[in-house]
Amino acid sequence: MLKNVNIRAKIMGVVISILILMVTTSLISTYYISKVKNELENIAEFLVPITQQLTEAEVHILEQEIKFEKILEAFETSAVDSQIIDENIEGYEGLGRKVSEEIESGKNLAEDALKISTTYEMVSGFSKLLQSFDMIKEGHVLFQKHGAEIIQFLKQRNYDYAHLLENWMEEEEDKLNGLLEKTLVDVENLTEFAAKEAEHHQKMLQVLTWLITGSAVVVGVLFSAVVSARMVKPLKGLLHASQKLGDGDLDTMAPVTSRDEIGRLSADFNNMVAGIRQKERIRSTFGQYLDPRIVNSLINSSISS
Repeated sequence: MLKNVNIRAKIMGVVISILILMVTTSLISTYYISKVKNELENIAEFLVPITQQLTEAEVHILEQEIKFEKILEAFETSAVDSQIIDENIEGYEGLGRKVSEEIESGKNLAEDALKISTTYEMVSGFSKLLQSFDMIKEGHVLFQKHGAEIIQFLKQRNYDYAHLLENWMEEEEDKLNGLLEKTLVDVENLTEFAAKEAEHHQKMLQVLTWLITGSAVVVGVLFSAVVSARMVKPLKGLLHASQKLGDGDLDTMAPVTSRDEIGRLSADFNNMVAGIRQKERIRSTFGQYLDPRIVNSLINSSISS
């Protein structure tokens, strides 16, 4: 097959083969780099902020519980200080608004992350987080509602109903805190998964890069060796034939092994040797009997024919 290909095409074949392998390496590297980039973005832009929002919400809910205890204590004292009660109620409600904002912010982050997630695990993980945020939001709404009702009963000095709701509120607190803890664990597991996937893809990128680079080197060396061997061997044959011709061997022939430039050069060399051999044959045959000018004329006429 390579016998009919010219030298330029052979050299270009080697170069193009190496370029194809280099482009393949670049494409695979780009693919895995994008995978690592997406996973790191999920961690940096979504999972870490979601963890922060949940942690802050958990802290503020704990502060709400402390404020609520202070409200209860203020109502249970013999001398009710309305100013202290109002300050604690205001602080309690303010913390409730913060918690609502943090829950909503965490949910929005999970929704944004779900939109750009490409793997089943990440889509499933963020979908689960959205469900958890809805449950946390619902639990916090109930917590707030029961707290407001208890405060209202306390203001009306209806302590029996207030204490009854207080027991329900404690149950809601436990459920809400448990849900927050579970959601934080889910986020931590998702973060760990994304980090491991990023590490896995980074290792795959390194392995494939080395494999393809090694393949490019091997293919380049083998292809170059084959092409150079097919080029050098006929050149050596032509050089050997020219040396024998210089030594006076008119029967020498250069091997014609291809149809490329070297093959055509070898064929031209053989034609030249055949011409010289024909001249010498004419000269040796007629040179002894005829005038040299007549012999030269015969040689020229044989060449023209």
